[in-house]
Amino acid sequence: MTVIFSSLFKADLAAAEEKIESVSIQGCFRTCVLFQVRQIIKRKGDGPVGPHGFRCRGIRPYQYHVCYYVDQKTIYFLGLAYVRPQPKYLKRLLENTALSSA
Repeated sequence: MTVIFSSLFKADLAAAEEKIESVSIQGCFRTCVLFQVRQIIKRKGDGPVGPHGFRCRGIRPYQYHVCYYVDQKTIYFLGLAYVRPQPKYLKRLLENTALSSA
């Protein structure tokens, strides 16, 4: 299986690292991304298709996804997508917090 990393993926990784590591543990984000990349390669690109139409895999505990495309025997890593919580999720979270503190 051939693996190709786009220049956008590399740029996204550098930008996300800079943003996250200013408030998080040094080196942890890159390790999590590399783990997910290895899992994608190990599973030969099998994974869920996100709402944007590309296959993606979440990077826990961060709110990012690795987006990739599989074409026959090649995996193209396209970029990192920031996934923000939906307003309904935030509303439920606030309601649960308000109920538990009352």
